[in-house]
Amino acid sequence: MHTRELLLGRLNAIASSVERNADALALLALGSAGVETDRPDGYSDLDFFVIVREGSKGAFVESLGWLAAVLPIAFS
Repeated sequence: MHTRELLLGRLNAIASSVERNADALALLALGSAGVETDRPDGYSDLDFFVIVREGSKGAFVESLGWLAAVLPIAFS
């Protein structure tokens, strides 16, 4: 599988995980995973913001279960 498909697949998996949380409002992708989806290459990473309900930021930052549901987290 090519880098582009891997990155966009990972981003879609993150979006699905975020979507399952009632306090999540949106996922905003930036950089090479943003609007220009033909940009990812072997040096690309995923830059994104999760927009959450007021008062929910702490829960998302303190517990990364929503992200670990996609793949194990190597470092945080």
